[in-house]
Amino acid sequence: MTLPRLAASLNWLLPGKTPQEGFPILRAMGFRAVEHVFPYPVPAPEMHELLSANGLDLSLIVTPCRFEQGEWGFASTPGREAEFADSVVAAIDYARQVGCRIIGTLAGTIPEGADRMPYDAVFAANLAVAARMVRDAGMEISLEPIARVRSPRFALHTLEQTAAVIDASGADSIGICFDTFHIALEGCDVNAAFDAYAERINYLQLGSPPGRTGPDQAGKPDAGEVDLPAFLRHALPRCHAAWVGCEYVIPQAEPAQSVMGWADEFIMARKLRW
Repeated sequence: MTLPRLAASLNWLLPGKTPQEGFPILRAMGFRAVEHVFPYPVPAPEMHELLSANGLDLSLIVTPCRFEQGEWGFASTPGREAEFADSVVAAIDYARQVGCRIIGTLAGTIPEGADRMPYDAVFAANLAVAARMVRDAGMEISLEPIARVRSPRFALHTLEQTAAVIDASGADSIGICFDTFHIALEGCDVNAAFDAYAERINYLQLGSPPGRTGPDQAGKPDAGEVDLPAFLRHALPRCHAAWVGCEYVIPQAEPAQSVMGWADEFIMARKLRW
């Protein structure tokens, strides 16, 4: 297996920073890759120049939606199939211009009291169409479940639901985005959950509930519920994911450049690479 690469989450590590402001900081932290879920306000040619100028690759983007207006995607929403296909085309076009190979998509929400069967059917059909498009472009989809406490009406809460809709789509170019934060919030043991789906996980994200703390806080009072270094020691030897996304909050009292020392253990042991 190829060693997974570390990727910085611009949105979590440096909240409020634009790519122009944040990319040089991330590069100074050691990163050579960044995930930026909704990069579309910056035109793709300009984003390509920003990435190149800072020695960064783009690991992950997400199909466009009205997230800033509170929309959690619409991949499962009946009546918006054509709009979803257009969003996939837009993401593929952007990803191709910036050299990104993994595209996420948000499942959307199911209204309270609604029959979920039509939503599941639309979701699977939409994924089948999207998967063909991304496969033809030499890319993959990564599908992430979101914990109930974060989005109660979201269409995917569990790994089981995520695997089931991928299976229903019949697609082979869709993997699971395993975010330790959401998996733990669903009450799962992250090690056991990872083992159960390891071969289907194509993107891994790190964060510990309740405050989305990172591996840099292990052993400290605010470390959170998941011992992330211990999880990585367990998961990395059997990890099929190409990327490990650092999707956590940096304590304000600590300089951004000083918080990646935790990664040295795994890089020196050839379990991770920049």
